[in-house]
Amino acid sequence: MILPCLDNNYKDSQTSFKAGVALALCEMSALVGKDYTSQKIIPILMALMQDDNAEVRLNVIQNLIKVADVVHQDMLTN
Repeated sequence: MILPCLDNNYKDSQTSFKAGVALALCEMSALVGKDYTSQKIIPILMALMQDDNAEVRLNVIQNLIKVADVVHQDMLTN
């Protein structure tokens, strides 16, 4: 799967790449399901939420509803 490659590379990447990763992960969550999203995707998204760049954080926020639909909103509040 592509996620192991992203997991190691997104941290030191350019802003546009990290913003794209945020969007792709949110989109991907519907395909990989609740468990994988909870265990692998959400931790990366939470790390991206702490990025210095507003564009990266905005991409996560704007697309977080897609993740919430997969894992259910109660998991995102913990």
